[in-house]
Amino acid sequence: RGGRSYKTGPSTVCTLCAVYGFFQSPTSTQPSTNISQREGSQLIAYFGFVNGTFSGSRFVSFSIPNSPRYIKSFKSGVLTTGAARQPFTLNIISDNIALQPPSLVPVSAIVDGSSEFVLPFNATLLDADVVNIGFRESDYSVNEGASPPDQYPRIKLAKDKTIAQPLSVQVIPLTVDQFKPLGIPLPDGISFADLSSPAQFLSNGTMDFDNSIQNLTFGLSQSELSPFVGIVDDQINEADQQFICIVRLTDPSVNASGNVIIKNPSTVIRIVDNDPMYIGFGNGTYTFTKGVQSVYKDTVRLVKEDGVVSEQIFKITVIAQSNAVENEATYTTDYAIGGQQVQMFDMSPDQQYIPILVEIYDTGLTGTLKAQLSSSQQPNTPSFSARYNPTTLLVILDNKVAIVGFTDRGKVVTEGEDFSECVAVTDPPPELTMKLSFFIQVQLIPDTADASDVSVVSTILGPFD
Repeated sequence: RGGRSYKTGPSTVCTLCAVYGFFQSPTSTQPSTNISQREGSQLIAYFGFVNGTFSGSRFVSFSIPNSPRYIKSFKSGVLTTGAARQPFTLNIISDNIALQPPSLVPVSAIVDGSSEFVLPFNATLLDADVVNIGFRESDYSVNEGASPPDQYPRIKLAKDKTIAQPLSVQVIPLTVDQFKPLGIPLPDGISFADLSSPAQFLSNGTMDFDNSIQNLTFGLSQSELSPFVGIVDDQINEADQQFICIVRLTDPSVNASGNVIIKNPSTVIRIVDNDPMYIGFGNGTYTFTKGVQSVYKDTVRLVKEDGVVSEQIFKITVIAQSNAVENEATYTTDYAIGGQQVQMFDMSPDQQYIPILVEIYDTGLTGTLKAQLSSSQQPNTPSFSARYNPTTLLVILDNKVAIVGFTDRGKVVTEGEDFSECVAVTDPPPELTMKLSFFIQVQLIPDTADASDVSVVSTILGPFD
């Protein structure tokens, strides 16, 4: 920079002035204008001659602004001809606050009271704190038809550290098929095999859930966010369904230094279906009358609830059985369903009822016969409910007539003697399947006889097989 004259005492001496600067190491040949260091460590620079010569010694002192982010650990010193460089040290404090931008700290060095020949230098403090964000739970569930405020799954996003600036994130609901190509891991303990009934696009173009992207922002000290993902109440009877939410940074550039870690990037939402499918017999009792033909056929109906659509085929078993009811029928001789005791039926999603053929056999038995049909289901199909009839009673009315009367049309008896009369089922005599009782009344028919000769009696006899 040319020669300078300065007064050191009684006389004025002219020399080639020295230039001073900061170096990264004691042996560096080129000075630095900036040295960076992360929190929790020491920033060390070395102050010394850049060029020029001088004789004697120089007094050096350092000055930087006060800050809670570091502790000054340097002191003034004396530089002499040929002496080692003067160390300059800052202990940078780890403050547990993430996302702090780089902090530029100007460092001033004064040589013999002047900074005129000192090159500019800054210490840059880098944030070393890492903030973890992610879903608090691996899965959440919500009832499809829940009332406010429970119509949303109670999803929670967590942040584990104070931050120096707001952090914006996006929560994105996805179907399982949309999620798979992204390469984002599923939550711990959950595999794709667990997602056997994925939520999906519906035939009308909507979805089982609101797939709108949720934009949220963590405040500086805010530890939790609650995204609201809407659930569509679709009036469809279906298995519980699942979809997946992921979280990502709205602006990935805020993580250029890698100080944000998305620890739990996905969570599974389970939609618990609220559309029961009631299945049962249309009537609690069906009445059939035996015909003259050998087999009389009629139908009962197995129905399901109107207004609720199903996404699956129901496997239903109908069983004809006797349940110890009065005058019970025997399925092997009196009736059957489709010619057998047990029959399987498939009820497709668009089917509202299944007609079940019941064959009533004319076995020659008399009386009203009773039996039951009951239905059962395979696993993973909707439950039968009291809203409909899980069983139905078959009442089989007899088509035969039993003629009952006295075996004789008249009888002569001797006064003072008792007499007996036989009552019989006649014309023709079928096999009885019920017990019969008879009301018998003895009446006096006025004629020339004395009325005191006959006791008038009314009685019920039986029951008889």
